Amino acid sequence: MKNRFPGMMGNRFCGGKIIACMEPGEKKLLQILYNCVMLYLKHILLYFTLRRSPFCESLFSENLCFSFTKLLERQEVSGKEDVSCRTGGSLKIASLKYDDVFREVFAREGVRRQLISDVTGIPLEVIASARLTTPFLRKRFRREKQGILDIAVILTDGTRVDIELQLRPQKYWLKRNLFYLAKMYTGDLRAGQRYDCLNRCIAISILDFNLVPGEECHTAYTLRDKRGQELTDLFEVHIIELKKQICPGDAVGDWIRLINAENTEELEMIVTGNAGILEAMEVMRTMSLGKRLRMRYEAHLKAVRDRWAEDEYVRDQGIEEGLVRGKAEGKAEGKADTVLLLLSEKGTVSGELEEMIRRERDPERLDSLVKAAARAESVEAFRKSSVL
Repeated sequence: MKNRFPGMMGNRFCGGKIIACMEPGEKKLLQILYNCVMLYLKHILLYFTLRRSPFCESLFSENLCFSFTKLLERQEVSGKEDVSCRTGGSLKIASLKYDDVFREVFAREGVRRQLISDVTGIPLEVIASARLTTPFLRKRFRREKQGILDIAVILTDGTRVDIELQLRPQKYWLKRNLFYLAKMYTGDLRAGQRYDCLNRCIAISILDFNLVPGEECHTAYTLRDKRGQELTDLFEVHIIELKKQICPGDAVGDWIRLINAENTEELEMIVTGNAGILEAMEVMRTMSLGKRLRMRYEAHLKAVRDRWAEDEYVRDQGIEEGLVRGKAEGKAEGKADTVLLLLSEKGTVSGELEEMIRRERDPERLDSLVKAAARAESVEAFRKSSVL
C-alpha cells in the first residue's frame, strides 16, 4: 500500500507535512472535522459559562444539534468554510429592543440593580434588592383607566421604579408617562392609611426617538421651583434617548450602546467592567442561540413592519377621506351662506330658519334653496316656496 504520510514513519510528527501530502478530499474532510470540534468546544464553553441561566439549559441541546446539522450541510454542499465559526464574523443577535429579550434580560436582579443605580445615581450598595412586582397598576373603579408597565420594580426602602422602553413616538406619551407615575404613587395608599405610607416613585423611560430639546442623551427631572430649589424627591423622571450622541463620562452610555447593539461585533465593542451590563450581554448571547426564539424574533419584526404598514394605510385613507368630506362640507357651508345672504337683504332671518338652512347638506337641495332665495320677494315668501 502506498504510504501517503511519509513524515510519520521514523521521523517526528509534523502536521504541515501530513496536510501537504493529503489529497483534496482528505483535506476537506479534515477541515469539516476541525470545524465540528471547534463548534462543539464553543458550545461547551458557553454552556458552562452561562449554566446558571435556566433559559440556556433549555436551549443548549437543541442549538448544538441544529448547529452541527447546518454546519455539515453547508460543508458538504458548498465545501466552503462556515462563516458562523469565524471569530471575526458579525452575526445578528436578539436585540434588547425586542420585548421578550427586554423582559428576559431585566428578569435578572443584578441587571435591574445596576441600571437603576447608573441612571438614578443611587449607590449600588444601598439597593440591597430590586424585586419585580406586578406591572398592572391598581384600579379603584370599573371604568377607571388601566395602566400596564413594562418593568415594575420595588427597591429595599419601598421606592417604586418603572422601566419603560418606547420605540415609536406617541402623541401623548409624556402625559401617559406622568399618568403611570401618579398611579404608582397613589397605588400603595389604602383606605384608612396615613399619607406617610406613600413612597418615592421613579420613572425611567428609554426612548428610540428624540423627545427633549437639547443634545444630552440622559435628562432627569424632579419637582423644583423656578430658582432650581428642590421641593421633594418623591417624583423623579429620567428620559434616555437612544438616537442622541452618547454623553462622555456618563454611566448610561454603555447601556445605550447595549440597547442599540444589533450584531455580535457591536456587542463585543462594549468594553466595560459594569457587572450588570456584562450579565445582560451573556443573556443576549444565550437568547441569540435559540432557533425557536430566532423564529419568534423574526415573526415579531414582520408583525411590527406589517402593523406599521397597516397604520400608514389607515392614516392615509383617513386623511384622504377627511379631505373629501372637508371639501363637501365647505361647499355646503358656502351655499348655505349664499342663501342666508340673499334672505338677509329681504328681511330678518330667524335663528330657527338659519339653523335649518345650515343643517342641509344635500348639494342639489342647496342649489334649489339658492334659486328660491333669489326669486323670493321676502323671507316669508321664501318659506312658502321651499320645503325645509
